[in-house]
Amino acid sequence: MRLYFAEGYHGGAVAMGRWGEKGFHQCPLWEFGTYVPRWLREHLFRRIDTFPEYKAALEIEAVTFEYWEQHDPELVDEIRQRIELGQLEIVDGTYSQPYGHVLGHESIARQFLYGQEILERLTGSRATTLSCQEHMFVPNMPGLLVAGGVRAVILRAHIHHFGCCPAIDEEFVHWRGPDGKTIPAIPNYFTDRYPYGFEEETLIECEQLAAARGVKRMLFSQGLDVSHDQDFIAAVLKGGPDAEPYDVNERLWHDEFLLSDWWPPMGISDKKLRMLYERGYTPILPSTFVDGYGPEQGKPYDFDADYFHYAFLFGAFGDAAVVAIKRAEASLYAAEITDVFLKLSGFEGDERDSAALEQAWKQVLEAQAHDIHVALTSFSLAVTDFPVRMAENWCR
Repeated sequence: MRLYFAEGYHGGAVAMGRWGEKGFHQCPLWEFGTYVPRWLREHLFRRIDTFPEYKAALEIEAVTFEYWEQHDPELVDEIRQRIELGQLEIVDGTYSQPYGHVLGHESIARQFLYGQEILERLTGSRATTLSCQEHMFVPNMPGLLVAGGVRAVILRAHIHHFGCCPAIDEEFVHWRGPDGKTIPAIPNYFTDRYPYGFEEETLIECEQLAAARGVKRMLFSQGLDVSHDQDFIAAVLKGGPDAEPYDVNERLWHDEFLLSDWWPPMGISDKKLRMLYERGYTPILPSTFVDGYGPEQGKPYDFDADYFHYAFLFGAFGDAAVVAIKRAEASLYAAEITDVFLKLSGFEGDERDSAALEQAWKQVLEAQAHDIHVALTSFSLAVTDFPVRMAENWCR
């Protein structure tokens, strides 16, 4: 049995740091202006340059790349270069990483439409493999992914509000949706246990489970939050309570939560990375691993969104954010239909109006980001107000 590992890092939405300020306890951790660029440069890029053939996947949404385009273009250039060298891969083609099961169809389609266009423009590459910690399942997911330019998917999410992936005792399958379209998929073949984080005992257990199932190419994949990197946590704590841009509250948050008995096995570290190499694991990009299977391999599996179990987490205002987002989406959809009818009737469109409509859609899509949606409900309520009013005025 050949052993591979795909290391993936999950972001969040740029708005967590941009609008959270000090009112949201996680805000400094998710600050994409300082925190994530620093982590990428000091830890991820260093590991790529230090460990043999090390590669990593970035599950970071397109709206963050738009933010970096303005505030840290050098970082975007380096990510582009490392993608071209085959060191990095982006595995989320959406605009803001939404929880798709609470969205309308127009929103989830535009998540991929805008997201993939932005990624291609800024990094030179679209997301061709979906490998998400927090999936966004909708009824016809294979058809949506194929239409969005995605060629394969890693089905490994396993916590209820992420969408529990089905347990399939197969090494490789073709996920078939209601419309008959299929997409290659690496399922969660560890039905006895799916690891969220790892120690050496976990690796041994997973190897035994895979061997018992006759798995020939075992993929050990991780979808970790950037803030769970153990080496980075250690660096933050070493800087003391006065280290910028981390305040005392964040230090305590680290001590009491990320460094609790439950969390340490999750984060990667140089020590754990060396352990993977010593056990014979080869680093690989998700897309490269999937390409190792031929089209004749694997059998079709039919399941839709009803197959995934959810325990959706509402925010501080209950379902108010869901209602506000759907109202904004419906208003913009009506405005676009009106615009189409006007153009078919011979009226010339206004480029400024079209740009405003696109920006309004992006605001709604950003309000759909999973972390904002759940933990910063007040942002969702506020940011969706403008698109609603703009769309209503448009229709008038």
